[in-house]
Amino acid sequence: MPQIGQLRRGLWVASGFGRQGLNTSAMAGQLIARSILWGDERWRLFSPFELVWAGGATGRVAGYAIGMWGRGSAAAAGALARYRERTRTQERIREARLAEANRQAGTRPPRRRPPPGRPRPEPRASATSGEGEGGS
Repeated sequence: MPQIGQLRRGLWVASGFGRQGLNTSAMAGQLIARSILWGDERWRLFSPFELVWAGGATGRVAGYAIGMWGRGSAAAAGALARYRERTRTQERIREARLAEANRQAGTRPPRRRPPPGRPRPEPRASATSGEGEGGS
């Protein structure tokens, strides 16, 4: 249910429309406007559905700590992403400089080794090695 009401004099709230806000937010706006202009009390029909904070002081501290943890982890993830991007950029610059130096020196770039754990390709067997086996 939407939360519609007056928090204190001059401060109104209209929220909790659950992604269905097109028509219900217009309805809430009309209820609030009628109450401000003409003193209409229909908005009080939503009073039974108000949110009640049941966490107490401990819940507020826990919520604050969880929020700060989330902000810290997001900041750390951003710093790590920036570090990785900077490292990739430096690696690309280094490879470009090496390629340019090799081009000017007239040498070929070094052969890349296969990653560890990947087997090297076997040399091909000659065509004559299979003759004479198993035939009668």
